[in-house]
Amino acid sequence: MAFFARLLTLFGLVLLAHAGYSVHELSTLSSNAASATSSSPTSIPLDIKIETLTSVVLVSIGLVLGADKLKPVTWSAWAGEIEREGGAKSPYRGLQERPGFWNVRESRREFADWMRGQVPRRHWSTLRAVKGDPGARCYGQGNHSNTKVGMISSSK
Repeated sequence: MAFFARLLTLFGLVLLAHAGYSVHELSTLSSNAASATSSSPTSIPLDIKIETLTSVVLVSIGLVLGADKLKPVTWSAWAGEIEREGGAKSPYRGLQERPGFWNVRESRREFADWMRGQVPRRHWSTLRAVKGDPGARCYGQGNHSNTKVGMISSSK
């Protein structure tokens, strides 16, 4: 099918080039004749118009037949396809594997609150780890569950 599509596209392009050349020749001949007789320019003949339209239709059909298989439009179908392939072809892989943004001002405020003993409500796991809860995990260098160092979250 790909060979037929390319052949059809090539044939349509040749027809389009021929129609363009025919219009160029017509305009050259009519301009030479018009300068000699001072008559108005002639319109494009019907056969050249039909040839142009036919060639455009043939090129369009050839390009459509030779196009690759369309990819899914919906996000869920596309994501399912990426998951089946193992995620290696995901165009967003680099974005998904990069470290997240770090809000410096938020971290400073949380640290200041923590030093004052006011643990923010969204970090209750920090309170569990500081009080020696064995169900809490600490990320960073070593286990800092009894100190005020490291990023602490609960593990489940």
